Amino acid sequence: MDLIIYPMLNLRSKKAITRIKKKWGHPYNYNPKYILISRLAEELGWSEDAVKQRIQEERAFLIKNIQYYK
Repeated sequence: MDLIIYPMLNLRSKKAITRIKKKWGHPYNYNPKYILISRLAEELGWSEDAVKQRIQEERAFLIKNIQYYK
């Protein structure tokens, strides 16, 4: 899979997108901020829904292959 959005993120967002668990083992649900979605949509020329969907696809890929991207 070609990562389009992941390289455009800063370090804090990259850590958040690959996070799986919170403190004490509670599951972590990743919800990107609206500012991030609107910035990426403007830079890529995509709709906000397409950006959200692509973020979720890349997150699933990164979590599955986490050992290559840490």
